[in-house]
Amino acid sequence: MPLKFNISVLLLCLSIFNQQMLFAADKNSTDLTVHVNSASSDEGVIRVFLLNSKVQFEQLDGHYKTCTKAVNKLRTRCRFADIPYADYVIFSYHDKNSDADLNFSLLGSPLEKMAISNIDLADNDDPTFEQSKFTLDAVSAQVFINLQ
Repeated sequence: MPLKFNISVLLLCLSIFNQQMLFAADKNSTDLTVHVNSASSDEGVIRVFLLNSKVQFEQLDGHYKTCTKAVNKLRTRCRFADIPYADYVIFSYHDKNSDADLNFSLLGSPLEKMAISNIDLADNDDPTFEQSKFTLDAVSAQVFINLQ
């Protein structure tokens, strides 16, 4: 009798697991958590932009989703729910003075730390959407990005 019970429990667990997998496969969207590290201080906020087109990337005009969070211990975390499977770029910066702008020097270089997904800004000061993009195609995802 105990063997029958164990098989029944196993079959029930497999059935539940299969239903969850089917639901996840039909969902075609993900929950994305972005971890942003290396702020210059705990002052201000960190702004994270999720971009899903070349136009948004090139003009930094408009964005798919955005998140603004306080800096805590030189980092923050943003969560984006129900993001459709697709290609995206993350652009983030430490808005140290909370003026909602990425500030630049007179020579045109950024005064606040920033980051772009898949790009080391020390090696590439003119990244493209194709170089920066990543594909979301899982039920949940995490991206870790360091401000430079």
